[in-house]
Amino acid sequence: MKSDLDIVEDINNDRVPDDVLDSREEWSRICSARGRNFHKINEEAWRELCKRRGYLRYRRNPRGF
Repeated sequence: MKSDLDIVEDINNDRVPDDVLDSREEWSRICSARGRNFHKINEEAWRELCKRRGYLRYRRNPRGF
């Protein structure tokens, strides 16, 4: 399991893999790490990560089921 610092670096450097974004468990871990390190996360990188996750989830299930 990655440390919070590793997760923060992955977010800030756009290195979070698509399969991690699609996993509910991994997304929860990312959000927890962000909460504990809020001031270390680049705001624009976070927004882009959330957009990418939304796109991936929509693409997987476009009708929302």
